[in-house]
Amino acid sequence: MHGLRRIRFKEISMSQELPEGVRRRYDAVDDETRITVFSCDLEKKHLGGITRFHKDELNIAFLQSAGSASNSWSLSGPDGLHCGDISRLGGDKNAWRASKADGSSFAISEQSKLPQSIMRSALEGSPEAYSIVKGDQEVGVIARLPRGKPEAKRRGLFRHITKFVTNYDWVLQMGEDFSQDEIMLFASATLATLEITLPVERAA
Repeated sequence: MHGLRRIRFKEISMSQELPEGVRRRYDAVDDETRITVFSCDLEKKHLGGITRFHKDELNIAFLQSAGSASNSWSLSGPDGLHCGDISRLGGDKNAWRASKADGSSFAISEQSKLPQSIMRSALEGSPEAYSIVKGDQEVGVIARLPRGKPEAKRRGLFRHITKFVTNYDWVLQMGEDFSQDEIMLFASATLATLEITLPVERAA
């Protein structure tokens, strides 16, 4: 991928007061400029109810669940026009499809080889990355990345200790040529990964 853009999803601490009716908030921050691109206000955990995307309190988009037992969510713009959908793939599989209003779609699934996945499961760890794929081409990645600049590599025991004390965020990495609707779809898929996929895998 050339001309990459990284948007880091930072969960707002529970100690900070959130607006009434907001269960959780993520700030989506541009990794290069450190500017908040938009914020995501979740009405309910696990993307229940309505999730509002906004910038400087101006609405950008809304993601709405079709119901408590639903496996799909509808994305609309501030004018109420339908922009696309995200839905779970393969029943209980923790993979997603992000579909645009014109019918084209992207698949989001774990980016790993089976032995790595089994090892992480044995260590009660979560996957490190998910691929966003259109056709047979990876066009984006949702990855767990450390905060700040990476430190010099360490060896032996110190490398493992540093890994445990490092703070991480989930980062949406994609090309710079995607439309606003596509970015909102990818952001919705990122929230679905954080709010639904990861809790399910950690509980398994």
